[in-house]
Amino acid sequence: MQKKESFVERDIIKNSYYVIYYFNENNTEVTNLKLQKLLYFLEALYMHVTKENFLFDDDFEAWDFGPVCKRVYDEFKMFEREPIKLTPEEQGIAQNMPVINKLFISTLHRIFKNYTTYDLVSLTHEEDSPWSKVYEQDSNEKLIISKIETKDWFSRKIESK
Repeated sequence: MQKKESFVERDIIKNSYYVIYYFNENNTEVTNLKLQKLLYFLEALYMHVTKENFLFDDDFEAWDFGPVCKRVYDEFKMFEREPIKLTPEEQGIAQNMPVINKLFISTLHRIFKNYTTYDLVSLTHEEDSPWSKVYEQDSNEKLIISKIETKDWFSRKIESK
């Protein structure tokens, strides 16, 4: 009998709900800017551990303050710089995430719970980061950050600790 594979939720919006929910439940507020960085590092962590080349079907773009998924930005832009508040329906979606996603998000929290938003931005802006390799100030182009480079960069960071 074959072992059944664990289902992984790849929808970045649903993962966003659980990141916000989990961080809020653990006394950490999440703004849109912080959420962007947390999702970027969630995918990097997932790729590092599983050796897969992506978690989300969506790409991250190189914006001024680091990696941004435009779809997530649009979903939460109404909150501007304020902490994101989930609706009861969004909380329900969050609570129904697959166990594998919940495990990765709880690990993400353990790693980054003491990082401020700007600590996360600084981390993405380090020299030789995947963001720094594609970012161009005042560019009107969509500057996609390589998932493979993100995985490799994050793996080097983890292994050097």
